Amino acid sequence: MGTMMPWNAAEMKQAISAYYAAMPAGAAPNFVFGSHDVHRFATRFGPQNHRSAAMLLLTLWGIPTMYYGDELAMEDVDVSAGRRQDPWGQDRPELNLSRDSERTPMQWEAAPNAGFSPPGVESRGCQLPATIRRSTWPPNSVTRLRRSISTKPY
Repeated sequence: MGTMMPWNAAEMKQAISAYYAAMPAGAAPNFVFGSHDVHRFATRFGPQNHRSAAMLLLTLWGIPTMYYGDELAMEDVDVSAGRRQDPWGQDRPELNLSRDSERTPMQWEAAPNAGFSPPGVESRGCQLPATIRRSTWPPNSVTRLRRSISTKPY
């Protein structure tokens, strides 16, 4: 599974500054902290830094791209070797290259298979405090933070 990265403000600032400096005139940056090919940012940066990572992503100048489930603080799921579907994980299981842990189903609701996926697909079984079909969100949820930031006039 994913390894937690240190949340280092100086390193982040340096990487972001270098990215801005490398852009051609008139270009708009696109910031992507997560995808189906890297561990989820709640796993990489740790649950204690998840909201900070989301705040940074959503307030940088440019186009933020949030991978599905990051607004719910979804973390990687340990997918057993026998259930992996990613060719990288199947071809060389000893290298632990499978990307299945970050490709688990979206947490739609607190129901079997997350209310979304067919039986047999790994999911957390909605152990999260938040799901998409939730009518109220905890005050510290990234979904509430994202909605608050995205509705502010500039």
